[in-house]
Amino acid sequence: MQRVSPKPQSILGTAGPEDVRRSPFAHMVIEQPLDKDLYQQLEDEFPLPERFVKNLTNIASNQAIRIRALDIIDNSEFSENWRSFFRYHTSPEFWQNIVAVMGEHIRQAHPQLEHRAGAAFEDWRVKVHGAPG
Repeated sequence: MQRVSPKPQSILGTAGPEDVRRSPFAHMVIEQPLDKDLYQQLEDEFPLPERFVKNLTNIASNQAIRIRALDIIDNSEFSENWRSFFRYHTSPEFWQNIVAVMGEHIRQAHPQLEHRAGAAFEDWRVKVHGAPG
């Protein structure tokens, strides 16, 4: 079984396939995936709520509010820690770590997915949604 390389910035931590719980569906619970110091820095540098809603009107109770990774990665409004965090979690390297940990479980849940896509998960190209190329 392949284990993910330790990456303090990865939400996968050092998880491997044996860390996946199968019931009621394949999922993981990682108690402390991030280095404590990095987590504290991210918490301290988390943008003010106004940053997320500044262009929205009529916000409903419990409404999900999202910012695209593309709008964070090269945006100096966000700390370098946050930009690096998003850069890594939208990278081909992170995709390969997901496949190493969850690939077989995804194959079991969706046995035709690779065939329909015409490539094994390991060969999929990933990029930031909305980025050119």
